[in-house]
Amino acid sequence: MRILLFAATLVLASLFALSACTAPAQRGASRPPETAFPPPLASDLPAAKPVALSDQGLAPELHNDVWLNSDPIKLADLRGNVVIVEFWTYG
Repeated sequence: MRILLFAATLVLASLFALSACTAPAQRGASRPPETAFPPPLASDLPAAKPVALSDQGLAPELHNDVWLNSDPIKLADLRGNVVIVEFWTYG
């Protein structure tokens, strides 16, 4: 009897999960009304003006006592390469 009750519960739960996953169009929901004005095309937008950035010089050297998963690295050794610097905190 317990196995039959468990099987029936499992089937009902599966049917409930499947009905929640169907697309709105399949459940009979109507589409939202279309707007009167379509969104602008990229060619209709004004051209972006380039921003002039001032030269800030070389990045300062990192002075760390602890390096995780690598030997200590100097920025001078990485010069000429694309580098992503990610800082982690515990806060």
